[in-house]
Amino acid sequence: MTASVTTPPALLPTGAIPPRIRRKNRPMLLGIAVAIVALGVAIVAWAIQDTSARPYIAVVHEVPYGQQITAADLQSVSIRPVAGLVPIPTGSANTVVGKYAQVPLKAGTLLTPTEIGGPVAPAAGQTVVGLKLDDDQRPQRSLAPGDHVVLVVTTDGGSGSDPSATSATSATPETIPATVLDVSAPDVNGSVIIDVVVPDATGPTLADTAKAGGVSVILAAGTSGS
Repeated sequence: MTASVTTPPALLPTGAIPPRIRRKNRPMLLGIAVAIVALGVAIVAWAIQDTSARPYIAVVHEVPYGQQITAADLQSVSIRPVAGLVPIPTGSANTVVGKYAQVPLKAGTLLTPTEIGGPVAPAAGQTVVGLKLDDDQRPQRSLAPGDHVVLVVTTDGGSGSDPSATSATSATPETIPATVLDVSAPDVNGSVIIDVVVPDATGPTLADTAKAGGVSVILAAGTSGS
């Protein structure tokens, strides 16, 4: 009977690294990687879409304080949303046309809800008084609708009064806060007429004093609305 001979396994040289066994989970890892990349792309696309430019209403022509807004005064511009800035979307333009400027609207600026509203004057409890002012009764800077001014009222009846009476009464002149509603062009003598909005209680006395030239207008710090 012939004896079977078993061949011993081949021995690796000392220090040799055995071959790696191929794993079957590579397709699964590849799928996970693809899913992660796709998720990242989706997040970036969402972020870009969220901060993309959107149409808002801007002022194309200056609109004075108190003037009614027309479609010709407005235009649509596209900007990205900015924190703290709340402009009116272009889709709401039909709610803007016909409103009145609550402050002077500057060309090239975005329109916000607080800048528009109903007719500004005279409101309940207010009176509009016209004042004719010479050069020495108003600032050199041109007054404009929307300016918040202080009316200095003297009881001396103007420059034709007794100088001694003027010094006695002008020490503590009456002051009335007012808002400029309209301003005329200067006449040949440089005088202008301004319409101011004041409380009802001061309107009659102010109008009477203004006839004698006893009213001057000043612009204090922070009182200009333009």
